[in-house]
Parts: sequence; structure tokens; C-alpha cells
Amino acid sequence: MFIIKFTGGIGNQLFQYNFLLWLDKTYLHSDIRYDISEYKNVCDHGGFLLPITKFKRIKHYDKKKFRIVSDSDFQSSFSPDENIIFDGYWQKKQFLLDSLNVFTEIFSNKKCTGQNSVYKNAIEKCENSVSVHIRRGDYENHFILGSIATKAYFTNAIERINKTVNNPAFFVFSDDTEWVKKNIDFYTDNVTYITGNTGKNVIYDIMLMSYCSRHVISNSSFSWWAQNIDTKPNKQVISPPYWVNVPCFSFVSPVADIQMPYFTLMPNIPQEQNACKKPDFSIVVAAYNLAHCIRRTLSTLLNQTYHNIEIIAVDDCSGDDTGRILDEYSNVNKKLHVIHHKKNQGVHCARKTGVQTAKGKYIILLDGDDYLEHTACEILWKKINKTDCDIYEYGFTVRPDNDVRLPIHDTRERLIALLDEHSAYSPTIWNKVYKASVLKQAFFYMDDFYSHGPEDVYESIVIAYFAHSYGIIEQPVHNYVTGNGISTKKQTLTTNIHYFALMQTVIEKTKLFLEKNKPEYVYKVESLEKHLVHDAVYWFINSLTVPEDIVPSLLALPAYFSTKALCPYFTELKENADNYRSGKINGHKVCIYYIKKILPNRLYNKLRRIYSRLFCRD
Repeated sequence: MFIIKFTGGIGNQLFQYNFLLWLDKTYLHSDIRYDISEYKNVCDHGGFLLPITKFKRIKHYDKKKFRIVSDSDFQSSFSPDENIIFDGYWQKKQFLLDSLNVFTEIFSNKKCTGQNSVYKNAIEKCENSVSVHIRRGDYENHFILGSIATKAYFTNAIERINKTVNNPAFFVFSDDTEWVKKNIDFYTDNVTYITGNTGKNVIYDIMLMSYCSRHVISNSSFSWWAQNIDTKPNKQVISPPYWVNVPCFSFVSPVADIQMPYFTLMPNIPQEQNACKKPDFSIVVAAYNLAHCIRRTLSTLLNQTYHNIEIIAVDDCSGDDTGRILDEYSNVNKKLHVIHHKKNQGVHCARKTGVQTAKGKYIILLDGDDYLEHTACEILWKKINKTDCDIYEYGFTVRPDNDVRLPIHDTRERLIALLDEHSAYSPTIWNKVYKASVLKQAFFYMDDFYSHGPEDVYESIVIAYFAHSYGIIEQPVHNYVTGNGISTKKQTLTTNIHYFALMQTVIEKTKLFLEKNKPEYVYKVESLEKHLVHDAVYWFINSLTVPEDIVPSLLALPAYFSTKALCPYFTELKENADNYRSGKINGHKVCIYYIKKILPNRLYNKLRRIYSRLFCRD
């Protein structure tokens, strides 16, 4: 038995119904049913709206007897005898049916009455009617779908329509009509705002859109289906340049594959051919192999509400399409200046290249997989105008968890706070805006070396040495994205050893800088090393490393870190191993999950020998 699980609004439902029909066509005579239990307690977007008569609805079944298949693990074929629940969006070209008869019947069976009849007549009287779907609401801060169909996208699309179509009549469909009236200029008075279709009546909006001869759609299945059931031979469709921000575990690029060949893809950033000569902000973006997510970063930067900015993107010799995408955006908007490294030099050197090039009064350092709120520079400039500090630290939101982190108030000298073993102050440089003169001086004194991860520690300490005043901005204007960087990916012995070596380099470079410029603080490097060892043990090894490489990674640590820094962690590990073998176990110890992996006598004895060699010398 095949069961299709329906979820989401009418646009998603139509794709799921299309997939149901595709299964029925592909697997003839199979028992295919549908499940709408999702809508029992959830009535978002009007609830379940499709009149399905050909297939049976299933209400009760034992889910334990079924295999669940989602978008991400769909295979090309299945056995008709399998019990499968298809739980996904199924928004891919491979499932689209050649015939639209089933879908046109759904809408043709509904008659427009009242105000909808008036709207329909108005559309049909216009020779050059244009539907414009502007979806805000749940898209405004959406991790996957937000910042794509931007104000700039609609402005560009409407300008294109006005240049190519005689006397266009715009029919606007939006969940935020007041915002559209205030922010979108149609360059004509021939604009009709379609309102009133909420709840179960939203299906009439799709019908009305489909009557138009041209369509400006959002990255939404709602307006996608409106243009799809428009069967007029010469229809024209303008679409956003891409459909989703990043593939992720909960939304594995399902709608990224439904941009049709007849779509005109419109830039979603302002089209500007003049670079900013005297910017207030320079935003330096270090990018390496980020083709899957760099578009969102660029969209949020080039759509800033504060305009006196420049963006300097450093492509660190990427092996994917990152460089091409950066050049593509730079051709549209000259505020973006792209620098291509001829060889991969790491994040530290990419930042240094950007800082040296920056012309702004203040500099923001941004990793290419993170992004700013579109009001970030406006908020920062208001604060900067009120006070005069070398560095301002601001809040950020962890995505996709939506965990807001605000700056910690620490009145101590920043260099002391960074070197304090027990300080809660984090040595990150991407959640701050810097006075350009201070940052340029700091990077001038920094050594060049390859690094992509622990470099923030070294850079923070050097910058703190040159900075004399700090400000706090208690607003989250930065979005820190997890899942793309080295600190959130699965690690192996090889990648761990590489990262341990980078940590070792950072420790050595920091020590050399302090010896030369602040010798009285050199002893504090021990605290810094302990901080990095803590990250190596509890984050990289315990949390991220594949099980078979955990013990080898632990045993590799002495080659990269000092005895004093490793002592607390190896002591704890040995005590836990001894306690486990003797039956005295402390379940609260972080390392305990991994003790079982070193219980075989050969490994246990090896651990004891390493411990004795490191910590039991006379």
C-alpha cells in the first residue's frame, strides 16, 4: 500500500496531489491512498482544500508497518507490494504530469461569485493583465524561503513589464496589501488590489491569477500553480532568480527544481551601475565553496535599507560556482566588489585581503554562509552616530534554531577578558563592527598563515590590543548559520588532525605577538590553549567525530598541545575509564559515552601508558 501524506497550504497540496497522480500512473493497479490527518488540529492556510474523489482516504493505520519516504531519500523505483508512506513536498519536474486536465477541473468546478466575479470580469476585459503575487507574512524571516522575492525583485519585474508591455493592468495578490501600497511603485494608476479571499477561499486567488496573461510570481507554490494552470499559449512569467536559500535536512531543495524553461528570471537586488565612492560601511565577505548559500548573503547585503555601503567579497579560489555567482551579482550591482584569490589561502588571509581593500569608515567582517538583517547597517549607523567607539559588538541569531544571543557586558580590558580562561566572552570577530583605522592597523600587524576556523582567536587578540573603546548594541542584526562550517560538520581523524594543527598555529602566532607587543600577558596564552583544547575535546571529538575515529583523535592530541593544557582532560578520561572498569561510574561526565570504545585491554593500556608518559614524570 502507498499512502500520500498531505501537508501545508493549497500550493503544497496541489504538488502532493500531482505526485499522487504520478504514482498512480507509474504503478498501475497499486493500492494508493491519502492521509490528511495533518489538518485535524492545524488549519493554517485554509486547511485541506482539494476535492479528491478518485482515491480513498485512510484514517487509521499502523505506522510501524510502513516505511517512510521523503523528498531526500526518494528512489527511482519501488515495489508495489511495499508499505510506504510518502511524506514530502514532491516539487520536482520529474513528477509533473503532461496533462493539466485534473487540475483545471478542480478550478473550473468553482464559480466566482460576488466580488470575485467583479475581479474576474475586470481581468478578462484587460488585454494586458498582469498578476503580481507578493507573499510576506510567514516568508519575512523564513530561513529557507525569505530574502528571495525581495522589494528589489518586484521593482525590477514591474520595470520590465512597463518597458515591454503596452498599458499593463496590474492585479496584486498579497497577504500584506498595505505594505505593497507603501513600498511598491507600479508606475501607473491601473492597479487593482485583490482582497477578501482568506481561509478556504484562498483557492479563488489562484483562479483569478490564472486568468491573467502575464505573471510576476513569488518563490511560492501558490503562485507557481496559478501560472501553471494558465493554459494560454503565449503566457509570460517572471520568477525570482532562485527558489530556496539552502538545501537542508528539513527542506531538501524540493522547490528548487520547478523553475520552468519559459520563466524569465529577474534579479532580486537593486540594479546599480555606480560603486559607492565614500562608503560609511565596508562589509568584507570571505567565501570559499559556498555556491549553495552565497546568494542569500548577497541578497541581504545588497538590499540593505542603509545605502552608503560597499561589499567586498573575497573568493578564496573556490572549486564550485561561488566565484561565478559573485561576478554575476557584481555585474548587476557595482556596490559589490569581487576579489578572486588565485590559490586557496584560508579565511584569515581572505579577510586580510578584504580589509586592505576597504574604503569605508567602519568595517564589518562576515562569513559567506552567514547573513545580516536587511536593516542591520541602518541600526548600526544610528548607534555609531550617538557614540564614538573603536568596536561595537551586536547581537546575533543562531539559524535555523532562532536562538538569539545578545552581547555580554564586560567592563574589563578586552585583552584581559579574551585571555581569561573562565571568561564568558567569546573571541569571535564576525559579530562586531570596527572603526576602519583600528582594523586596518591590526591586520597590518598580523602574520599571514593558512587557517579556516580558529583564526578568530588570534585576530580578536590582535584587534583588542589596538582598540581602546567598546560599545554594545543589544539588537540581533547578524544571522549565524550552523551546518555549513567546519565546526558543525562530521569530523574524521584526518580532519581533526588538520584542525589541531591550525589550533597549534594560532597558539604560536598569538604567543609571538604578545611576546613582541605585550610580554606581561604571555603567560595568559596557557588559558587560551586550554580554551582551544576544550573545543577540540568536547566539541570536535566528542560531539562531531565519527565513532571509529574518536579514540585515535584523542590519542593524537599530545602531538599538538602542551601537557599542562591536556592534563585536565586526560585525567578525567583516565578516571572515567578506571571508574567504568571498577563499576564506579559518573554518568554526568561528558566523556563517559565514549569510555566503552576504549575498554578493550589493548586500547585501555595504551591510554594508561600515554597518561603516565605525559603526567607522571618526576
